[in-house]
Amino acid sequence: MLNKRMLVWGALLCAIVLTIWIERDANLTFETSANQAEVNQKIDYYLENFKITQLNAQGKKKYTLSGVKLMHYRDTDTADVTFPRLLFVDEQAAQWKVNADRAWISKNSDYIHLLGTVNITRVIQETNPPLDIVTSNLKIRTQDHFAETPEQVTIQSPGWQANAQGLTANLTTGQFSLLSKVKGRYSHAPQ
Repeated sequence: MLNKRMLVWGALLCAIVLTIWIERDANLTFETSANQAEVNQKIDYYLENFKITQLNAQGKKKYTLSGVKLMHYRDTDTADVTFPRLLFVDEQAAQWKVNADRAWISKNSDYIHLLGTVNITRVIQETNPPLDIVTSNLKIRTQDHFAETPEQVTIQSPGWQANAQGLTANLTTGQFSLLSKVKGRYSHAPQ
């Protein structure tokens, strides 16, 4: 009788030890995976109050990006920017200043996705009157300065204003397409 009890208690003790060992091993594996995920999400570098200039193939200024903070992520080769300011430069076309709340820069800097409120201003030149655009969530291709958003857009220049849902724009040529629900107002300003 004593041997049966010891055998039952021994089997129960082995089952408890085996359960604890399996649970501990599973937790170790989970913790290692979680720690590895944290390492992959970590920032490999950051910049504060920075200014970066992108050059074209001929070595001429293509655009300038500045901001309060840039955080670059090693695993995705992407970056987040706080209060980004862009200046697109083209010798044959107008210059554009773009400000936003945040930006996400894609791998290889092919796209800059501006998040939150986005303000775009055409720099005044002799042949171009001032032009202001207000929208949100604007995506810009950095190779050709093509911009697009499906969000609400307001465009304003002296003497006229337009509102629409969605916009595509070529910031090099200054050509815009308002996608839908377009409403405009024109007022002849006295000279």
